[in-house]
Parts: sequence; C-alpha cells; structure tokens
Amino acid sequence: MLCHLAKNYVITSDILYHRGVDSILRHCLTLEEAKLVLNDFHSAACGGHLSGLAIAQKILRTCYFWSSIFKDYIEAVKCFHPCQVYAQKMHMHPAPLFPVIIVGPFMKWGIYVTTCNPPLARKHKYIILEVNYITKWA
Repeated sequence: MLCHLAKNYVITSDILYHRGVDSILRHCLTLEEAKLVLNDFHSAACGGHLSGLAIAQKILRTCYFWSSIFKDYIEAVKCFHPCQVYAQKMHMHPAPLFPVIIVGPFMKWGIYVTTCNPPLARKHKYIILEVNYITKWA
C-alpha cells in the first residue's frame, strides 16, 4: 500500500513534490506553510474571499499541495466570520460568451498582466503576455 502511495511523490533538491493526476509537480507544504498559504489566498492581496472549493483549486493551480487541502480550506472558510455574515448568494446565470470577430491577421491584440507567486528567479513579480487573436484560436 505504501509503495502505491509513494509513486505520486518526487524529491528534487531536498524538496518534496506531489505529482497530480494531470502530471504536474506541486510543492508539498508543511502544516505551518499551509496555514500561511490559506490565509494569503483567502484574505491577502491574492485572495478573493471565495468559497472553499474555488480557493483550494486556485492553490492547486499555483502548484502548492498538502494532503488535506480541500478539508482544511473548507473548515477555514467556515470559521472566518465575515465571510459567513456578509456572503452574498449569486442567483445569476453566467454572462453569455461573444465570439471575437477578426477581419484579418494582426487586427486584434490582447495584452494580459498577471502576477507570479512565488516571484521568478530574477525577482520578477509580473508577467506581460501579448496575444494576437488570429493565432490564439487557429
């Protein structure tokens, strides 16, 4: 049984990683680190006071992992009083999608700015991405 569970873990440079079902290696956190990440993703600069499942998935997308991530986060949100008192229930259908109309190549460009968490090797904190819409959908 232990060998079956251990095949999903990899140690590289003294850091433990978990390989998910999508084959992405996620940094395994200690309990103390997990509590800091929970707090940061819920109410700090990168937080959004979202539901437990949504924030747990956001944490997984940033390549962090611990074995009880979903249970811990749902419990943390339940204990956070302002989210329980002021949470507004959304009863709206999602907005419809509209196609991007392209006349020719290089006619529509998009610029996206996103943050890096943790910062990159040269202490860069932001990524700027430029997209030509004709090649994005091709």
